[in-house]
Amino acid sequence: ILKIHVIMANESDKNTATLRMYVNDMITLQKHILEAVERQAEDERVKNEAQTIELISKVKQTVSLQVDELQGQVERLGSQVGATVKQAISHTLGVLAGLYDKVRKDPVSRMLRDNYTALNLSSISYTMLHTTGLAFKDQAVADLALKHLEALTPLIIRHNEIVPNVVAAELLDDSGSAEEVAVSGVAVENTQQAWKA
Repeated sequence: ILKIHVIMANESDKNTATLRMYVNDMITLQKHILEAVERQAEDERVKNEAQTIELISKVKQTVSLQVDELQGQVERLGSQVGATVKQAISHTLGVLAGLYDKVRKDPVSRMLRDNYTALNLSSISYTMLHTTGLAFKDQAVADLALKHLEALTPLIIRHNEIVPNVVAAELLDDSGSAEEVAVSGVAVENTQQAWKA
C-alpha cells in the first residue's frame, strides 16, 4: 500500500511540474503579444484608425488580464512566476521571432495580420492547456484555459472583419483610387462566408 501511495505521489508531482511548465509557456507567449500590442497602440497610424485602435486596445486589455490570471495559477501550483520561464522562452520565442520586430515599420494591415497569427497560436495553446488540465484533473487550470480561449475567439473574428477595410484604405493611400475602398465590403462578406462554410 505504501508503494502505491509513493507512486501516486510521484505521479502527482510530475503532473504538477508539467502544468507549471505549460502555464509558464502561456505566460511567456501572452507577455510577448502584450508587449507588441502596447507598442502598436502608440503608433500614430493606429491611433488615427478608430476600429483598429479599439481592437488593439481590446487585445491589450484581454491579454494583460490573462497574464495576471495565469500568474495566479503558477503561484497556486507551487512555483513563483519566472521560475521556469527561461525554459518556456526558448520554445515561444522561436515561434514569434519575426512577428514583432521593434524596429519594423510595417503597414497597419501587417500589424493586424501578425496579431491574428499570434492570437491563433494562443488559442491552440489554450486548447492544449485546457486538455492537459482535464487530463491531470486540475479543474482550475482547465477552466481558466477555456475561459481565456473564449475571450480570444471574438478578437480573432474581429480581425477578420477589420483587415479588409484596412488593406483597402492602404491601397487607396498608395493609388488614390476609390475602387479599392469599394471592394473592402465585398472582401469582408466573402471571407466571412468562407469561415461559415
